[in-house]
Amino acid sequence: MRTPLALMLLASSLIPAAASAAPSEASAASGTPVRITTGVVPPAVLNSTRFTVTSEALAGVGLEQPSAVLHLKVNDKGLAEDVRIVRPINPKADEQVLAAVRGFRFRPATLDGVPVPVELTLTVLVQR
Repeated sequence: MRTPLALMLLASSLIPAAASAAPSEASAASGTPVRITTGVVPPAVLNSTRFTVTSEALAGVGLEQPSAVLHLKVNDKGLAEDVRIVRPINPKADEQVLAAVRGFRFRPATLDGVPVPVELTLTVLVQR
C-alpha cells in the first residue's frame, strides 16, 4: 500500500512543476522576454563591430577608462533591440556606443534548447 501512495505523491508533485513551466514556454513563443534564471542559457556576443569613440566625444571625460551601461533586449534571432543608456559617459560618446551595440550579433539565449528573447544589462568599456 505504501508504494502506490508514494507514486501518487511523486506524480502529484510534478503537476505544479509542469503547470508552471507552461507560461515560460508560452511567453518564449510570444516574443515576451524571458528572465535569465535556472534553465535559461544566457546570450553571448558572437560578433561585436569594432568601433572607435572619437577623442572629441571623450573630451572632458576625466576617467582613464570610461564605461557606459546599457539595457537591451536580445531577440530570439540574436539581434539587439530597444537599446538604451542606463549610465552615460556623455551625449557624444553615448551616441557612438549605442550605434555600435545596435550592430552586435549575439548567440540567442535558450530555454530547453529553444531560442528565447531576454533583457540584459551590458557594460561597454571605452579604451582611449
